[in-house]
Amino acid sequence: MKNLTDAIDYGLSKGCKDVELYVEKSEELNVEIRLGEIDKYQESKSQGIGIRVIVGDRQSLVYGTSDKIVDLQKGINEAIEIIEFMDEDEIVLNGNEQFQRTIESTNILDTTFEDKVKYIIKQEEDGISKKADKALVESTIYDENKYSKLIINSRGLMKKESGSYCGSSISLAINKEGVNETGYSYYYTRDFNELLKQDLGKEAYAKAYEMIGAGMVSTQKYLTLFTPDVVVDLMRLLAYSFNGENIYKGKSLFKDKLGEKVISDKLNIVDNGLEIGALGFSHFDGDGINIRENRIIDKGIFSGGLYNLSIAQKLGLKTTGNASRSYGSLPSIGYHNLYIENGNTKIAEMVKEMNNGIIIKELMGLHMANPITGEFSLGASGLKVINGKISSGFRGVTISGNILEILSNVLAIGDDFQRRTSVGAPSLLIQDVIVSGS
Repeated sequence: MKNLTDAIDYGLSKGCKDVELYVEKSEELNVEIRLGEIDKYQESKSQGIGIRVIVGDRQSLVYGTSDKIVDLQKGINEAIEIIEFMDEDEIVLNGNEQFQRTIESTNILDTTFEDKVKYIIKQEEDGISKKADKALVESTIYDENKYSKLIINSRGLMKKESGSYCGSSISLAINKEGVNETGYSYYYTRDFNELLKQDLGKEAYAKAYEMIGAGMVSTQKYLTLFTPDVVVDLMRLLAYSFNGENIYKGKSLFKDKLGEKVISDKLNIVDNGLEIGALGFSHFDGDGINIRENRIIDKGIFSGGLYNLSIAQKLGLKTTGNASRSYGSLPSIGYHNLYIENGNTKIAEMVKEMNNGIIIKELMGLHMANPITGEFSLGASGLKVINGKISSGFRGVTISGNILEILSNVLAIGDDFQRRTSVGAPSLLIQDVIVSGS
């Protein structure tokens, strides 16, 4: 720590108005098994230090890996040398706060390596399956990361936190009459006990198996059930417009929409970095601001976007504690735990209510959607519902529309909330979904 404070003093002595250091450390474990044996094993440690200097109304950033004072001083000198080439900007720093905390991460580091390997071997076995149509498992992986982050600056800010998370994934294929049907499942958490509850192998196999012999559906508007995984994909698209910088630049669906109804009043969308145990939980953001819960859309009404210190000041607002950062970047804007609140409708009730409709289980080409207009045309696959019962699979269709219109046509919200990473959602029953098929 003394090297860091000495480096800040050095920067101030060189004429900097402010100096800020952002330090990240991680210890990672990655294990991949094949046919019940360890196929790949990797442990790694890393450290990165971002050096941010401010001179006048300009700022620059350089980064490296060494916390030796001579290397920190060298980095500060390099940052000062390039600062004249930076644009002038309104720069805001947080200060006069100090704390150090550990994020609760249940049983991850206490669980033996053997038990971690035993879990993924079981997932591989379940993925292969004992059915006649066995799967070829391409990969079964366990990941783990123990990390810490520290922010310290010349304004008296010093905050540090540490934590860990783990996760697993499996990818497989079933070959039936020369056609490969694929399945994939994953889950990341701060609680190893929660990972143990996940039947990823069975889930991946089921995804592949239910698509055997999949056909097409006809072109028309459908009453459609979007599964949680699909809703999460749409949420990631929508997150672009929640970003306060995009609102500021006029590249958001919600520009000038504050206080207006934008989607169905059945929907509430929240970003809550204070949800203990959730993957995106943190005590402070990339600006060193204490994190809070932000209700972005409340009963369909846009309540406000997500902001860091810099963009909030430009808009005359307060930061929402959503500065996103790594040691190699200046603060931008991101989400912590973004989700649609759970509903109370049973999935079986939704399927029965559909009578004849479709269940969308996978979207393809989401990167091609337009996040500024909300327009999309995406490949889709899923299951048919006939007379209120799930029937055969379908693929090769396209769904198109506008994300706000889709979310305005919600008829019911499922009680099956899922969160595999830092974005979560329940199933949504949506009317008048445009499907282009046969």
